[in-house]
Amino acid sequence: MKLNNDLSSITKDMQPNERTKILRRIRINVVYNDNNKFYLNDEFVNRINNQTISTTRKELRLFADKLNACREYLNIGNTHIDAYFSKNNLNESISKSSDISCMFYVLFNFVEILNNSVKIEEHIDIKEDVNIKLIHEYLSILSYKKDKYIIIKITVKETTNSEINNILYSITNLDKIKKATSNALSTSKSNNLGAHSTSRLPSTLSLTQTIKSVNNPDILRYIPDDLLSETQKLSKRLAKIEYNYKKLYQIINKKE
Repeated sequence: MKLNNDLSSITKDMQPNERTKILRRIRINVVYNDNNKFYLNDEFVNRINNQTISTTRKELRLFADKLNACREYLNIGNTHIDAYFSKNNLNESISKSSDISCMFYVLFNFVEILNNSVKIEEHIDIKEDVNIKLIHEYLSILSYKKDKYIIIKITVKETTNSEINNILYSITNLDKIKKATSNALSTSKSNNLGAHSTSRLPSTLSLTQTIKSVNNPDILRYIPDDLLSETQKLSKRLAKIEYNYKKLYQIINKKE
């Protein structure tokens, strides 16, 4: 079930302090994998982590086919945006994941992850593709095993042509919630379920709590500085330099 967050009012022209006010109010449902229905044993995970990416990609594509994961999804997160997830987008997601074995859990919980995601930012396309109107960034949280939590970033490309599907570009596990943070958060009370033991997070987390566990610059560069630590701000600045370099490189190549 979705939280009663207001539909996202975040826009690309919004000032950082305006977006901070919105993000401070947002809470995220934690999606819990049902281990009675799907569970990867250690032997399987070790094999996945030691085989070639091409082999794992094939297995994930077969798994996605079995789950009918590559299709259109409606009203993603706290928005009214619909988007189509293709096999190419699955490959993109795999290539960006920090833990490829977790992608099996992501696919198994795909619908719930999308339903419970929250929009954190939108921006124009770095590649200046005339077919892309805006790019929307979301975050979601998945508990894929006992005491194991992953922060997931979802990217949706909104197209300029209403006759062409929006693109669910990637759904990628990029950061694990730190154990220390997990233990600290688990002692707090959820809005819905009260206190939990230290082995389980509350059923919902504020976005500001979640951000404390983020290290990956692919997430940090979409978060306002007011919500980041000094270390996170530095990582974000370096990511922006890389972003601007890529943009300049593309402009130069385009002119040539």
